[in-house]
Amino acid sequence: MGVSNSILLPDSTSSDDLKASLASPVRPFGSSSFKPKPTDSDDDSETSAHQLVSDRGLDSDLGLRSGFLPGSPPVCRMDGSWARWEEALDAARGLEPGRGEEDEDTRQWRRMIREELPVLEVDALEHDIARLRRAHLVLAFLMHFYVHSGKLVDESMPNQLEKIPKGIAVPLCAVSKLLDMPPVLTYADTVLYNWRLINPADGFTPENILIETTFTNTPSEEHFFKTSLLVEVLGPTCLSLMKLAIDEAIVTDTLSVTRIASSLLVLATLIDRLRDVVEKVRDHCDPAIFYWQIRPWFHGGQREMEGVVDSKDPSRWLITDFGGPSAGQSTLIHSLDVFLGVDHRPHPSQTVSSNPMKQGAPSGEETFMARMAVYMPSHHRRFLSELAACLENSSKITTFPSLPHVATHSVRSLALGTPATSDLRASYNDCVSALGRLRSTHSKVALLYIVSQSRHPPPEGSAYMEGWLEKQKLEAEKRQESKKAHLGTGGTDLAKFLKRCRERTKDALID
Repeated sequence: MGVSNSILLPDSTSSDDLKASLASPVRPFGSSSFKPKPTDSDDDSETSAHQLVSDRGLDSDLGLRSGFLPGSPPVCRMDGSWARWEEALDAARGLEPGRGEEDEDTRQWRRMIREELPVLEVDALEHDIARLRRAHLVLAFLMHFYVHSGKLVDESMPNQLEKIPKGIAVPLCAVSKLLDMPPVLTYADTVLYNWRLINPADGFTPENILIETTFTNTPSEEHFFKTSLLVEVLGPTCLSLMKLAIDEAIVTDTLSVTRIASSLLVLATLIDRLRDVVEKVRDHCDPAIFYWQIRPWFHGGQREMEGVVDSKDPSRWLITDFGGPSAGQSTLIHSLDVFLGVDHRPHPSQTVSSNPMKQGAPSGEETFMARMAVYMPSHHRRFLSELAACLENSSKITTFPSLPHVATHSVRSLALGTPATSDLRASYNDCVSALGRLRSTHSKVALLYIVSQSRHPPPEGSAYMEGWLEKQKLEAEKRQESKKAHLGTGGTDLAKFLKRCRERTKDALID
């Protein structure tokens, strides 16, 4: 049985049978060559929810009735020998970032991780996707707890490596390989696979959702993750509307164009609902608590994975370099970009280095989506790839044999081919404008919770006080030299990055 969801749609949300049966070369909502391994947690009742007529969907865990959330509730706790990980995670609650081993509780916990946590085998989890995900979540939380509970290091010192004890490193790398995900905490860990419903019959409402795992046990952190989860809850409806439009775009007769315009109007309204949800993060997430107590646990960086041999150099342990969890890793938002044809590739005058989430991601002229896709579940990456291929410009794909005059599923291409006064073009622009409003709201929230808070001192007694005071002194000297405000590397990069995202969205509007 799938996840109880207050916005689940009936299975009959596709176009009529004749139009829906016209196969495309690439079907993001239909069959793919990927065949997931059978798992005890797979539910055959979910399969029909993401079929394109009779073909098996992209993945048994991604569909029109669950969106990018799992088709069944996540595992909330590991059992058997793996319960040792859960116990270690329980013991980490209450630790503060940056305290180091001068703090007795921190010292004892870190010593336990180094000296007492055994290296547990994960082979028995290979065919159990739900428990693999929980294992990745717990081990990644443990790694971030271990790294950031240590004494703060001088950020100006190059090539600083944090060695991850083998009791965490070995199983985390093994689980990550099985899941085809990076060995670091991701958005999928903190949001997609980190919840349970108090009463499944009541569906996803703020009052009915519990976030299972946090660093701080604070209401602010729970609300922060819950906000992202409530955004994902709207995913099934977004995907259904996109599928309707893509199905109709195959035909492109007058009735189909009218239906596409109607679907886009509804999608624009739904994107505005996403914006409303994002804005409500401020209701119960305190910006100061987020910046100084929650966010420090998220950071990625270079890690030496003890006990994991580097395949390129067997004489040393594997070294990884990844960022931490970010809302930029949400496949839902990227799918809207792909569907609407929003191009985030940097202009020649821009460099990828202004992206604050660059660690461990592809470089050069890779797009924002390509960098963030590294951190997504593998079936989400496949979905985005197939969706993008399906919506390529008509000049780049082969005309469908069954419809010689139709060469694209792209609603943007269709809108570009209609008069400036057409309903389709107006509806398309409504969608893009709504996405722009969503990004503007997200920018305001991010600037409030990160850039603005970086200017305010940490709480009294915080491990970050000394570093903050030193940074203020350096920035004061720079302002005096340059005669202009300087927010600091992190704040400046974030502001520029968010501004560019808004600009790229605005560029997608059709005149």
